[in-house]
Amino acid sequence: MANGDAAAAAGMDVVPGASDRRQGYDEINKTRDYIADRTSAVTPIAKGGTGAITAAAARTALDVPKKGDVPTSAAFTSLSNAVGTKVGKLGNDIIELDWDVDGLIMLINGFTQGKIVTTGRPQGFYRNGEALNTGGNGLASPGARGQTITTNYASIYADGSGVFGIPGSTRAMKKDLTEWSHEDAARFLELVSAYHGRYLTDFDDSPIRPFMIVDEFEDAGFEQFVVYDADGIGQGLHYELVTVALLAVAKLHAAQLADIDGRVTALEGISAAGGDHELG
Repeated sequence: MANGDAAAAAGMDVVPGASDRRQGYDEINKTRDYIADRTSAVTPIAKGGTGAITAAAARTALDVPKKGDVPTSAAFTSLSNAVGTKVGKLGNDIIELDWDVDGLIMLINGFTQGKIVTTGRPQGFYRNGEALNTGGNGLASPGARGQTITTNYASIYADGSGVFGIPGSTRAMKKDLTEWSHEDAARFLELVSAYHGRYLTDFDDSPIRPFMIVDEFEDAGFEQFVVYDADGIGQGLHYELVTVALLAVAKLHAAQLADIDGRVTALEGISAAGGDHELG
């Protein structure tokens, strides 16, 4: 490309070699006019420009947020300059971030939706069921239903505060240890029953499942087997404790069978000897 070709392509006048050099000042002024036109004009984004003549307009044209702003989209509006902890608006919902002594809190319309705990032992993320206004309160892990584990697995429980963990059962963790009496085992066997049925929410063709009733345990005075909600209302049963209680029932039956076996053996001995003695 020869000198001047690019200028000519951009619409500028090219100075011929035979031009009167005394008119050079005029060509210099033309060049300055070209420069002024370029610097004051809006360069399209397609040609590497900003599409605007001010910084604010350029941010809008290039869809670039200000420093500190949350990037905007069609659904999300940045509220980073608002008073307080509000960071954005999604539809009609105001999203906030807050911080307390434990960690980061996320709120929607003033209700806590979750918390990332950063102090002490990591406890992860939780959801606030009251704020969700949905039937699926608490944590959900749908993928776990399709995951099979076979190594060092353990049952996970939730305490009254919703903290997940594995219940301890070593002797060092226990106190006031007494063995369940045969009388308690007999009462347990007499006063609570096992049923088959369905939940109210089950379909009519759902499988029949075995279960026990909270009310019967409370009526029998076996509240230690009942799971209570935050309002103190019976919610479910500790079926693992029911299993432990059945061990006491099995021991009771074993003792009764041993007694019967002893009596039968004694009776057989008396009969074989031809005697007629009364069994104690």
